[in-house]
Amino acid sequence: MKRSDLSKGQRRWFNTLLSVPVLMLAVSTIIRIGEEKLGWSFHGREAFAFSFFLTTILAGFVFWFLREVARAFYGGLELIFALIFIYFTIFVQLPKSGAHQDLISTLAQLGGSLYVFVRGLDNLNQGLKDYSKVLPRWRWLTLAKLEKPKPVPVYPWTRKRVDASGRRVKIWG
Repeated sequence: MKRSDLSKGQRRWFNTLLSVPVLMLAVSTIIRIGEEKLGWSFHGREAFAFSFFLTTILAGFVFWFLREVARAFYGGLELIFALIFIYFTIFVQLPKSGAHQDLISTLAQLGGSLYVFVRGLDNLNQGLKDYSKVLPRWRWLTLAKLEKPKPVPVYPWTRKRVDASGRRVKIWG
């Protein structure tokens, strides 16, 4: 499914899904600045937390839609995010942790980032099925079983057959 395959209503929904989280993040930022710099009182920081909560949920819908429309791109984003998260966990957080509780949370964070990495590889694998030129190289790289082209069925009433390269081959005289 590509973005060009979407109807006008679906494209409008897609644009809404992209713009609403950005607007919610802008509103969250304005509320946060108002709370800290201008002394606004929105029941403490609950207003900011609630708007950030809604922004996160809407961003989840945007990423889900992106996964459905461009799965290979989404898988690449997941891989990049997982690598950044692994780097942060190992090189920033791990040297600072000394207690067992910090080490356990760091290991849990590393496990979560490895899960995101594996999901990114899976989404990339699923998304690359639409790209016939890249797929054999990807399958070779990931040590996956290379699929042989399916043979074209030969019926008794046909005198010609197509081989794997697409050329017609005569069967009988």
